[in-house]
Amino acid sequence: TSRKIIGSHDAAVSAARTLSQAPGHADMHIGVADTGSTDLGAGLACLLAAEAASMGRSLIEIEALCAVYRANTRFVFHADTLDYLVKGGRATAVRAWIANVLGVRPVIGLVDGEVKVVRKVGAKADVTAELIAELERTIPPGKPIWAGVMHGDAPIRAAELARAIGNRFDAR
Repeated sequence: TSRKIIGSHDAAVSAARTLSQAPGHADMHIGVADTGSTDLGAGLACLLAAEAASMGRSLIEIEALCAVYRANTRFVFHADTLDYLVKGGRATAVRAWIANVLGVRPVIGLVDGEVKVVRKVGAKADVTAELIAELERTIPPGKPIWAGVMHGDAPIRAAELARAIGNRFDAR
């Protein structure tokens, strides 16, 4: 996970250090990767590391692969309502009220491991088109990508976004 967002990264580093210093474990080497992401992005990094390990890659090679993954990961999302952003401390009630009055919603991304507003869109905007536009802004044309889509109880919209990503990018 991103060390800038969730404390679990630091906890994992501490646990790895403690375990490697325990009697009988001096030869144990545990790598902890800062994926610069969370949720699905961290899960994809785990799959990548597991696949590399199953192919016989060394811990150093896997750590380097995870660093490349982090540098090339794009994570964006759109929230129909700002309620949970306010409850989670990512937005103030005043900002949410102003956004509601103006009819705008943020497209949020993880930038250098931190949650940032990457663009603002109208509350009635075509969310799929806006998310695709943000991805197009940061992904070079023709570059193969490994994509995943998550949703918060909106499976139809998630499927629409997955199709759009497949149509626009060389998604694997």
